[in-house]
Amino acid sequence: MNASYFSHVSQQFGSGFTYQGLLNAPTIPFDTRNGNATKESKHKSKATQKYNSQSSVSNKNLTQAEDVALTKAWLYISVDSDIGNSQKNTAMWDRILLTWKDNMEVEYSNVQNTNSLQCRWVKIQGAVNKFHGLYERLERNPQSGTTPEDMKREAMRMYENLNDGKSFNYDHCWKIMIKNPKWCSKGLTKTNESRKQKSYNGIDNPPLLRATQGSISNEEDGYVMDTSAAEGTNYDGVVRPQGRKGCKEKKRRFNEEKGVVDALNKLQCTLEKQIDVHQEELELKREKDKKELELREQMMKKEIKIKEKAQKIKEKAQKIKIKDQELKKKAQKREQQNLIINQDLNKLSLALQKTYEMYQAQILKEWKNDGLFAK
Repeated sequence: MNASYFSHVSQQFGSGFTYQGLLNAPTIPFDTRNGNATKESKHKSKATQKYNSQSSVSNKNLTQAEDVALTKAWLYISVDSDIGNSQKNTAMWDRILLTWKDNMEVEYSNVQNTNSLQCRWVKIQGAVNKFHGLYERLERNPQSGTTPEDMKREAMRMYENLNDGKSFNYDHCWKIMIKNPKWCSKGLTKTNESRKQKSYNGIDNPPLLRATQGSISNEEDGYVMDTSAAEGTNYDGVVRPQGRKGCKEKKRRFNEEKGVVDALNKLQCTLEKQIDVHQEELELKREKDKKELELREQMMKKEIKIKEKAQKIKEKAQKIKIKDQELKKKAQKREQQNLIINQDLNKLSLALQKTYEMYQAQILKEWKNDGLFAK
């Protein structure tokens, strides 16, 4: 047979296989079942391209302003003792991304998701941990006449030697991290003195890295924060923020105090209402008593007037009665006087005549004085 006759076979299964080679091959170099393998390989290639695109984005260098913003955002979210280990790793990085974009006021260009931002932070944190371990070792055993700047330059030189000449490019992030209580070297060294020391050359696992790894756990089930250092302790002029337990205790005390204050406020409101009601009742009673007193006074005045009027009437009646009695007596006396005046003296003896004449003269004189005789 001519090989060119089976050229379509070679074209179908690739130019790398000839018909005679396929016959002599121990196994078939392709899947004879169906075309699912081709689909799966295409799907895997797409996923790989997507991952590589994200990795390429995360591998792009950010500006110093963006690195500083990322450092501040991570510190701000990671030391949030109010939420503590209640936040998942993904939730924490979502918050860091929002803080990085919105609150830090930087124009971001490369980073578009939390994955790329997290990859960038791992790179920054690893470099800063290594550099700070070297710097802290020099700071613990300073040479005579050495300034902090000298120790910093020496730490950078050591970093380059240990990283194949690669310089430390995150000085702007390190300056921010050492000012934060979470990264305070003296406090972290003091906190970790009781921990079991591992043998290291000052690079692989420096004290700062151990402290941050012990306090920040990037686990899938949660983001754990350390509260082992004393809360409120001042290290290098920086006060360490409250931990999770302290924050919970503070909230508990605040809620208890708030409950007591609310109860006291309610009690005060109740007492004030009772006092207001009592005062209203007192005012009503006072008004009622006042009206009753005024009514009694009016009744007493009327009663007094009636009594005075009755007394006057009584006195007047008494006077009239006395006057009537006097008039009666006077009338009786006049009758007797009339009898004496009208007595016929001729029939009487001489002595009686003289007596009657004397009485008649007295009676006439009395009548004259009384005005009974007209002028």
